[in-house]
Amino acid sequence: MALPIAIGSTATEFADGEFTVVAGSPASLFITNTGTAGIPSGVKFEVAFKTAAGGYTIMRTLDASNILEYGTVVPPATYAAQHLAGESSGGLEVKQ
Repeated sequence: MALPIAIGSTATEFADGEFTVVAGSPASLFITNTGTAGIPSGVKFEVAFKTAAGGYTIMRTLDASNILEYGTVVPPATYAAQHLAGESSGGLEVKQ
């Protein structure tokens, strides 16, 4: 699918991390980095549901400790993610 949030350490906004999960199977979210050492620690992303009014309702905060348990979103819906401020670098990828 897409990489709604590129690898980096800069805080982002929900509007810059929107993605749509189409009908069919759920989508999986992955925290990515530039190396091969697994999920970077200290990287946090808030994941939100986009409402019909165009706002965002935060569902959860994802990090290395909970991405396997909570890193799935269901179709059909538009979601958004934002990288929270911090020194750790990472990106968020969506695969359906």
